[in-house]
Amino acid sequence: MEKHDILRRAQASKHDEGAQYFHQKAKAIAGAIFTSSALVLMICNIIYDRTATEILMLYWIYLASTCLIEYHYGKSKMNLAVGIFSLISLAGVSITYIRSIFL
Repeated sequence: MEKHDILRRAQASKHDEGAQYFHQKAKAIAGAIFTSSALVLMICNIIYDRTATEILMLYWIYLASTCLIEYHYGKSKMNLAVGIFSLISLAGVSITYIRSIFL
């Protein structure tokens, strides 16, 4: 085995470990965002007694946060597109939810 092959394999293993670390970090951050948003929606549900769109809102929050955080670490354009679409969908669902609370 040549020195060049050994160096290439060492760099590949470093890259895999680094990618795995950032992927796990992104999942942890998205999980924290998801948990905090679940708590906020539960409090709103207790105060205003509404159950229409909470699960859908949690889904969009989780999907948007996961995709945008993974885009930040991985630079995949597909994650960026899905994250932006999720934020737009979350905005639409949130507007409907806020209208149902105050009307």
